[in-house]
Amino acid sequence: AAPADALDRDPIAAAALAEVSRRGEVRPGERVTLMRFVVDREQHQESSPTWNAAPIVAIQHYLTTPGLAANVICMMDTGRWDEYFAFFEIPRAEGPPIQVGDQRHALFVRDFRRIPLDDWLTLMLERDLSGPPMALLPAADEPVALARPEFANAVHDALRALGRSAALAGNPLTRSRLIPRETADPSAELGEVVRAGIDALASDPRDEHLARVLEATFGPAAPTREGAARRLGLPMTTYKRHLRRGIGRVTEMLWEREISGT
Repeated sequence: AAPADALDRDPIAAAALAEVSRRGEVRPGERVTLMRFVVDREQHQESSPTWNAAPIVAIQHYLTTPGLAANVICMMDTGRWDEYFAFFEIPRAEGPPIQVGDQRHALFVRDFRRIPLDDWLTLMLERDLSGPPMALLPAADEPVALARPEFANAVHDALRALGRSAALAGNPLTRSRLIPRETADPSAELGEVVRAGIDALASDPRDEHLARVLEATFGPAAPTREGAARRLGLPMTTYKRHLRRGIGRVTEMLWEREISGT
């Protein structure tokens, strides 16, 4: 949301946004934040009570910022911070240091699209208790960050595959933030997530009719769409309109969960 002239005036902010965008598309509803200054009045960036409080402030920020895709931390480029932040899975940005006046700065990026917040907090607890850094999951097991159109297509595919785990297995949503990393059966979990979306519609009097259309279309005994419309007693045009709206409402609910990571 930063205006272009603000980014032009601050090379740190411009570099932070460019680095996050390089790592992956920032999707609608996601936020990128920058911790621009971490400074103690007397010790600057040396050990101090201020510096001890900084990680607490950062974690509070992570926990209370909806849709946080990434947070960037700006530090003086002294070389001492690389190992510190690497331990907390906040790697240094690629490229040379950024010169501002007579000071050189480095950026460190906590990308929640790569490791969701809950997984990251669990990893940090394990590292704090075990000492040596715990290994991350291989890249193939990292969450995928689908753009909005691809996400909508995947939700539609999941609706059509409800009740068939084998058909759900190849759906990219099984590797999205909708599915907890520790889930033993991502396909079954995805089916439950989609089913919960339909159930949420059914529990709202304003959307109950949309849930009935989804059940008739994608349920275990679903006939053709023409047959579903006849069973519901709806004209085909009305049936199609309700079906589009129902799919859209489930997609919206799942998208909000995907972006928020909850």
